[in-house]
Amino acid sequence: MNISSLKSYLAEFDKVVKEEISNVLQGNKVYPRVAQTKSFNDLKTSLNQVIEDVARTGDCSSYDWKVLRSLIVYRTRETLRAMQDAYPDCKNTPTENFEALLEGVTQLFLNFEEKPPFTMQRLCEIILNPKKFYKSSRKILFAVEKILSVNVI
Repeated sequence: MNISSLKSYLAEFDKVVKEEISNVLQGNKVYPRVAQTKSFNDLKTSLNQVIEDVARTGDCSSYDWKVLRSLIVYRTRETLRAMQDAYPDCKNTPTENFEALLEGVTQLFLNFEEKPPFTMQRLCEIILNPKKFYKSSRKILFAVEKILSVNVI
């Protein structure tokens, strides 16, 4: 698929999830509300190529970061929830529960309004194949937190 088609799909995806992602980044508790229709799932599948390209090259410059960020936030949350379903080892206590940890990790994306973190390549690798690297929802949550806690020099 060519880059202009991917950009078009990315813009379409951003329109669909914009409200949900905006609420998430504002710290509102939001559970996935976008209808998981066949067309939406096909769109997500098409956009895997964008994530694969960034995972392979580490280069995000072909895409508008603010639009790409919606995809990355959405897919990161989706991946972390899937890992919690597969490996539910987060405790459900006042000091540690999955949803609170997920919200904390999501808030770290606010540090990257203008440009992506330089660890974007690693984040995309984890989004694409989380079970290759992790067998624990706690460990992947903390790994993503560390990836997003980078400071740019």
